Amino acid sequence: MSNISSSLPAAHLLPPKSPLSSPKVRTILFVALAVLLAIGAILAFVCLAAPIAYIVGSVALVLFMGTLTLLINNIISLAPRKFPDHFMTLLRDNFPPVICKFVEEQSPTLGELFSILSFLETKSPWEELSESIQSKINAFGYKHLIEGVAGISLCSLRHLLRDTYPLYRLKEFVSSGSSNPLLMQYNVPIAYHGFFWLLGMTLLASKTAPLFYKGAVINLATPCICQGLLELSPKKRQFLRDAAQNNAWDTPQVQQLLEELEILCKQYERAGPSLSQDPNVKLGIVLDKFKVKDLALALCIFGTSDEQLSLLAGMRHWEAWDKMCDINHGGRAGKAFETFFSFLWLEDCFYTENRNCSFELLFMDEAGLKKFFEDIPSKEEGAHPSLIELPTIMQRCMQVSPYLRKKYQNYNSSKLYELLMIKLPQQLNKCCSKLNSLFLLREA
Repeated sequence: MSNISSSLPAAHLLPPKSPLSSPKVRTILFVALAVLLAIGAILAFVCLAAPIAYIVGSVALVLFMGTLTLLINNIISLAPRKFPDHFMTLLRDNFPPVICKFVEEQSPTLGELFSILSFLETKSPWEELSESIQSKINAFGYKHLIEGVAGISLCSLRHLLRDTYPLYRLKEFVSSGSSNPLLMQYNVPIAYHGFFWLLGMTLLASKTAPLFYKGAVINLATPCICQGLLELSPKKRQFLRDAAQNNAWDTPQVQQLLEELEILCKQYERAGPSLSQDPNVKLGIVLDKFKVKDLALALCIFGTSDEQLSLLAGMRHWEAWDKMCDINHGGRAGKAFETFFSFLWLEDCFYTENRNCSFELLFMDEAGLKKFFEDIPSKEEGAHPSLIELPTIMQRCMQVSPYLRKKYQNYNSSKLYELLMIKLPQQLNKCCSKLNSLFLLREA
């Protein structure tokens, strides 16, 4: 395998958009088409002789009704998305009042809000803003917005969201790796990036280390090892990546570096039992040389970037991380949380510029996420709370997310089980079949 650099800029890779992908453009076209069809139906009834008039007029009328339905759906899609109350509270607590007022009145997307805050903080050229953003600023009042933040240093909203919402931080872990050359080399569609970064890494780590068959990313030890890797010099980190990707993991130089990494990771071990029936008891974290070696290999062979390592390392400060790992290791086959997250990614629930984005899930703070899982009943009465199957998690998601609730409202329990426990693994296998050379490399 060729040497793969992880230093490329992170970016969400999206296919080129057609002009028809804009709801506004589609709405204009539908209005024009509806008017033409309505006029055509009237002219057919007036000008043509029966029965041709009835046939042509009826066809035009049916097409008019279909176009009208599409027009209504597009008008609905143009309605601005509102951010959850918790998100707005976060803005009020950390930004000047004028920012919150702008968001309430102009309903920018999250991406637009990032751009506006960057524009206000860095005083970048006005021409660099999109027409949509310029229009919203002008409608709100350019002078009013500028004066409202004058002399105030604005914090980073992106970092604030990462530090507040666990699922958003995990979403950033996946999206910041979207420029990884492996994704292009193996032609992994963007919809499967969640599978690639979470379940793909788990399958690789578990290939010769059964310890990780239930989770390599969502694992209590992973943030500690990520932090240890970050404490190595950039040159040493890149050396480990190169060694992992070029089948040189067992060389003396790598073993020497792994010993250094193990020493760095030891300080993040945590005392506690290895197993507990009490979900409130924190489990211990033991970082022996085998665990460090195999998890570090998975992280390095995938070319995990420094930004991604930092995002995972920060997870260790959250109690919610323990709950996520607990859920992930439960169930019959494990990987419940990794599969749950990958499925939501596949459903486009975490792409913030999409109307399908489930802000209700993405913007759950630590307390909200813990309660989300605590409110999910275990399948068997008296079972450990972590023993939750994926369909049960999905049913809880449908209670929280209007988009998922609408999409799967006609799915009964058996149909939902078939989707998540049969069809979804088939999709996963299709995605991971692209990584066969990685698995073969691990076994070499």
